[in-house]
Amino acid sequence: MPSLLTSNGRALFTGTPKSFNHLHKAFELGQNPGADFDDWASWQFTTASAPHITASFLARMKAQMDTRAYRQEFEASFETIAGRAYYAFSRLANVAPVELQTLAPVCVSFDFNINPATAVIGQRQGDRAVVYREVKIRHAGGEATRATARRVKDILAEAGHDGPMRIYGDATGKSAKTTGPADHAVLRDVFPHALWCIPHGNPHEKDRVAAVNGVCETMTGAHRLIVDPVNVGVIADLEQVIYAENGELDKKSNPELTHLSDALGYWLVRDFPPVSLTRAGGMSVDWL
Repeated sequence: MPSLLTSNGRALFTGTPKSFNHLHKAFELGQNPGADFDDWASWQFTTASAPHITASFLARMKAQMDTRAYRQEFEASFETIAGRAYYAFSRLANVAPVELQTLAPVCVSFDFNINPATAVIGQRQGDRAVVYREVKIRHAGGEATRATARRVKDILAEAGHDGPMRIYGDATGKSAKTTGPADHAVLRDVFPHALWCIPHGNPHEKDRVAAVNGVCETMTGAHRLIVDPVNVGVIADLEQVIYAENGELDKKSNPELTHLSDALGYWLVRDFPPVSLTRAGGMSVDWL
């Protein structure tokens, strides 16, 4: 207001939806101007209606993205970020027995913690991601990552898996620790022939969550994630992890939660990349 007074000027506020933040409040003033705001007006211009966006591209995005993410990114919809983080997950649609294809690549993703240390063993089967087994190791101290990796090896040996291995996980594990070698160094030692799929930096938390929701159920109703029912920890995470008041994943109210779903997200955001929700200046598609 002070900047406009000298010239009796106008102001234009532009942005993209991100839940019900300050942009939404300004937008609402333009939709319902009252006595004190009778000179406000607001409009929405959607990506879906842009002339250079083709129907085939939108169809491809609907087949990859969950409902909320698609509406926010392509239809300029203000979507709530509250409640369950993995709202697209359903036991009825996403839980079923999983058979490991013994000669196909297996995907092992780690979330590095001291207690518990966790990993998810999965596989890409066609256009689906399947979660075969989870690993959760407690009270292993500085040997937590090595103990988790060894348990993964035992599970794969028991399953008779003889195919390639792909390693995913938290990028911060490359840092050295006072309790022993860096987590990445331990994994390279235990799995010397595995294909390394951990990036130099971690994806944004919102992109990881979007990737998981996008395989749980797409805009078109396809369910591309199957979790074996023995993975009670993964299922608990997908059903119970919620957002904190600051809009980030709640990692404090229940210390048992978020570790396995974080590990799952590191894998899925890499192999089933979502439309990025965090790039400034508009939507982009990340093919990792």
